[in-house]
Amino acid sequence: LNLNDKAKIQNCTAAEGGGVYWAGGTFNMTGGTISGCKAEYGGGGVYMGNGTFEMSGGTIGGTEENAGCTAEKGGGVYVANGATFTMSDGSITGNIATSNTVASGGGVYVVTNGNFEMKSGFITKNKAINAGSAYLVGGGGVAVEVTKDSSTPNTVTKIGNFTMSGGAISENTATNGNGVLIMGGSST
Repeated sequence: LNLNDKAKIQNCTAAEGGGVYWAGGTFNMTGGTISGCKAEYGGGGVYMGNGTFEMSGGTIGGTEENAGCTAEKGGGVYVANGATFTMSDGSITGNIATSNTVASGGGVYVVTNGNFEMKSGFITKNKAINAGSAYLVGGGGVAVEVTKDSSTPNTVTKIGNFTMSGGAISENTATNGNGVLIMGGSST
């Protein structure tokens, strides 16, 4: 799938991947917008269940009213199950995560062996908000979380990875980790 300058994915709703649900292969976003989309669980804009997502332009969310994407975790992008998301330009802005757990990722949520590399671009004005629980939610811009296999509860088996070599994460909002929240995953 290639999403280019004039392409728009808007106002869509799903259980996961409100705008795009990707489970394998390569998804290239060089321009265009994914906005106003909602997911009940993960990935208001994009859910990466496997495969590769290369973002070199365009916007996920937006600054206009109701342009941002919304999900329980990963308001903009949810990366899991060995998927790789590389951001070399573009913006993830104005998205909201509404989880009742500590890590939620208004802009990007990385878990379960997911990989996110930020080389350039902007992650701005995203929010991780409390949806009514006692938990203090976090990761307004990016949340990276470790999960444990229920069959071996004392062993960490599913790690999210985040590497940032360029770009900007700014003006995001959360109770903990306005910019980035690392909950036991790895980051560089």
